Amino acid sequence: MHIALVILTLGPGGAERVLSQLANAWQEEGHHITLITLEHPSQKPFYPLNPNIHLIQLNPIFTKPTSWFEYLKNITTRLLLLRRTLKKEKPDLILSFIDQINVLTLLLTRGLKIPVIVSERIDPAFHPLSRIYKILRRLTYPWASQIVVQTQSAANYFSKKLQKKISIIPNSVFTPKKALTYQKIQHIVSVGRLSPQKDYPTLLKAFKVLTIKYPFLKLTIYGEGKERFALERYIQTLDLNTSVHLPGIISNIEQALLKADLFVFPSKFEGFPNALCEAMSLGLPVVASNCSGNRDIIQNEINGLLFPIGNYKILTQQIERLLFDPFEAQRIGKKAKNISQTYSEQKILTLWHALIKKVLQST
Repeated sequence: MHIALVILTLGPGGAERVLSQLANAWQEEGHHITLITLEHPSQKPFYPLNPNIHLIQLNPIFTKPTSWFEYLKNITTRLLLLRRTLKKEKPDLILSFIDQINVLTLLLTRGLKIPVIVSERIDPAFHPLSRIYKILRRLTYPWASQIVVQTQSAANYFSKKLQKKISIIPNSVFTPKKALTYQKIQHIVSVGRLSPQKDYPTLLKAFKVLTIKYPFLKLTIYGEGKERFALERYIQTLDLNTSVHLPGIISNIEQALLKADLFVFPSKFEGFPNALCEAMSLGLPVVASNCSGNRDIIQNEINGLLFPIGNYKILTQQIERLLFDPFEAQRIGKKAKNISQTYSEQKILTLWHALIKKVLQST
């Protein structure tokens, strides 16, 4: 079977990682995989890809546009290239990732008679789209063969008419190669894009309070994004320069998590929280906001602790609870490890296989 996968870029993001994993798994199963992005060929994929995957990068523009006319011309060129490429490749199935690319893929494949599955990678109720894209999503999503979301919260966003086309497929969680050694909590870690969505100021406020009583604590936030400068200034304002570190993106997040004693995830909203699940699979005790995505994964006080979104006081209390009671932290961490069985790669691939079979049979 020939499957074409479409995504904007193959940078260091959760959706990009999942798409790369699916592409690799299907290629190893013997399928013909074409992976199409709208970035320049000089941009290397962040995550490893099977060398037999046919990677097509559709941005031939070397220089940044200097005017709106050039910008629109560049976009139009890439979109026409995408339609031309899909017509030439003639895949049996197209899978598109992320809302705006989903809309464009559905528009560009109109009339090609190729089934298209679109996948939302975050809860659309909390992910702001421009007015035009909201309208286009409402118009084009009925054309999709299926709409994949990761959680029930995300599924609930869509209209009754679309519910029959919705499939819930979470991300897989890998079984870690190494085991975590439980010890006194000294090093707190968080992972994610440095963006308003991740709400790191709430974590920093809680951490400031904790360091007054527990000055030995260290906090590392892995990730990169447009909020770096603002966060660095806030860290300075709170006088946390020596105890908070922002090392940027790292390729081996498992190695970083193995050096942690507690994982905190303060997001305002999530799709399927990959970083949270990865921490849990290692057996790290976790404290997370009760936003969509997080609350689909964590059973409060069983495999993790939840706190209200943006409430740094309760976050402080939850972290201190685990600092005060290491046996409770260890119990929660051990329960958290079960996540890798619940969302094993084989279970998730089976869901994708069943969905693709259903789509092809109904075409």
